Amino acid sequence: MVAAWPLAAEDAVPPSPAETFQLYIRTFLRFDTEAARTLQDAIEPRYGAGIVPKPEDVAAMAALVRSGGVPGFPTQAEVAGSGEEPVEKKIMQSMQLISAPLYDTFTSVACTVGDVTITSPGEPAEGKVATFAYTCLVPDVSRTHEAFQAAMNEPSPERMEAFANTYIAALKGPRNSRVEGTFTLSAATADGPWYDPDRDFISVLYALQMAMVPFADLHEETEVAKVPPLTGVPNCDVLIARHRACMTRRAPDALPVVEEMADELEQMSAFRDARDMTRHCKTLHLLLQTQWGPECFATP
Repeated sequence: MVAAWPLAAEDAVPPSPAETFQLYIRTFLRFDTEAARTLQDAIEPRYGAGIVPKPEDVAAMAALVRSGGVPGFPTQAEVAGSGEEPVEKKIMQSMQLISAPLYDTFTSVACTVGDVTITSPGEPAEGKVATFAYTCLVPDVSRTHEAFQAAMNEPSPERMEAFANTYIAALKGPRNSRVEGTFTLSAATADGPWYDPDRDFISVLYALQMAMVPFADLHEETEVAKVPPLTGVPNCDVLIARHRACMTRRAPDALPVVEEMADELEQMSAFRDARDMTRHCKTLHLLLQTQWGPECFATP
């Protein structure tokens, strides 16, 4: 466990880049309020407030996820209010069963950091950038795809329960699937403190979510043929269609905001390359899913 630093002391040593990354892991994956406080104490005195969540906000996020607030999965309250129709209630109950084991698995993911390279992006006064590779080990859930697609193509209590059981078993299996990437942190000097100024850590969360909860992307190839090519980038066009359809059912008053988002993505696609747009929309996807309910699960 990474120790907390008494940064009020004049001789305190800020966390290294590798230690800072682990603190982000603990804050955003494990909802560790001590790690959030350590990041806050290290970063805010030098770079200002609002860069990392407050410990109380991390505790609130943990409470939400524990209650079943996993994107695409119904909460306990939504299951309770799903009516008396037995097929609908059984499907909702099967989906909600997944939330607890998914929470346990997601919050116990372990990641390692490779060698750290520190460079100057420009003039020395412009600060330092630390670049490193990371590897996280997660369960292999690929064998659950067939059961999921069967449940979505022909929803029934039996198919949904079969998928839930298959998926829970996979989550409890060996963690032999690797999620790898490269990450950067910034600092005013090589001595730190290091931080994530552009909140790029959400891309790490997205990569982990797609490895363990890939179902929102399973139908993408089929969906691409059905949606208008607004940006010309499949991930973005499908995301716009999904979010528009979801908000139409869930929050019609929010549709003007959805259309503003679509216009912004269309304009952005004119000057950003497809790879950059894909990365941006995958990150946006993770943020937007927090607004989706079970009626928006997987398909637009």
